[in-house]
Amino acid sequence: MIQRRCRMDSVCPRSKEEDKSMEHLCFECIFSKHIWRPSRLNFNFEVGQSTSVEDWMTNWFKITPDDEVVIESIKVLWGIWLHRNKAVFEQIVADPSTVVHTLNQMKWEYNKLANNSKLGSISCR
Repeated sequence: MIQRRCRMDSVCPRSKEEDKSMEHLCFECIFSKHIWRPSRLNFNFEVGQSTSVEDWMTNWFKITPDDEVVIESIKVLWGIWLHRNKAVFEQIVADPSTVVHTLNQMKWEYNKLANNSKLGSISCR
């Protein structure tokens, strides 16, 4: 946001660290790490090289053979983004376990709708 010349505080509203890059939001923020860990993906972004969100997504989606894993990744990123927006625009900072619970609830509701309407599975390829 700062690179796009939007006037915003440069401090992360969740971790109170001095970084509001997309990489911080998605991977480096302690809040986000606590959302990734309990997911079935169990990513640990503290290990290895830092990468841009765009590069990570491009590479991850290329090497991941399982559509469910891709959907899980998108779900986690979506949850991180939604709760970042609540923190920024509504001054509501949720506990990471609340975010994980919300994501699990969203997945349960989707599966219920998919089963009721016989939508079948989503293919990402």
